[in-house]
Amino acid sequence: MDVIPNLIPETYNEAWFIPELELHGWRGNGDLWEVFTARFSWLRWESAEADLIVKFCNLQGFEEEPKESYLYSRDDARIAMRAEIIAYKGPLAPLQGDIVPQFYGLLGSWQPGSNQCWCALFEDAGVNLTPGDGIDPNVR
Repeated sequence: MDVIPNLIPETYNEAWFIPELELHGWRGNGDLWEVFTARFSWLRWESAEADLIVKFCNLQGFEEEPKESYLYSRDDARIAMRAEIIAYKGPLAPLQGDIVPQFYGLLGSWQPGSNQCWCALFEDAGVNLTPGDGIDPNVR
């Protein structure tokens, strides 16, 4: 299956579903996200699975105020993450599946101590681009 299952058969009598992510391998990281390959499934619905790219952002990993070792403060990271998701839902939406990987959604978790962890779910579009692929890594 190449998409995240999001429809639940009307005949299924469970009222709730728990998403489950099984991380398979580390793909890389950036200033904001850690990226992994993963298998997505609904914990209580075995027939619906998908292989994905997941991008994790743990806001607790950012300092309250920016420092030289961090590009973002915690608030800046939250704003940047939100801007990226809005771009996928807005101007990049028509390009998804062709030029841009399909964006499937965002899962969030609030941990004790007000720690927020976010996970963006994407289609696995293949091999990572590297600086040798003719893309300037300094262009944002």
